Amino acid sequence: AAGTDNGWFGFLAVPIEFLLQVIHKTLVSVGLPGNAWGVSIVGVTLVIKILTYPLTRSQLESTGKMQTLQPTIKDIQAKYQSNPEV
Repeated sequence: AAGTDNGWFGFLAVPIEFLLQVIHKTLVSVGLPGNAWGVSIVGVTLVIKILTYPLTRSQLESTGKMQTLQPTIKDIQAKYQSNPEV
């Protein structure tokens, strides 16, 4: 990783590559073949999904609340359609 230039995404690529290496070494140590990188990539994907789940959940909750408010917003927009300054 030290010899590669990851550009602007280096702050993301370096930790993800490190995590991939750790997961791969762990899987190889428990008996997986050394060339089974696909399983390691799936593992990294699962770890990232688990870490970002709280953000995903809050975004989905916020979207649901906005959908609930949408009819009220439409009514207000229709009521004040003639006066865009309000």
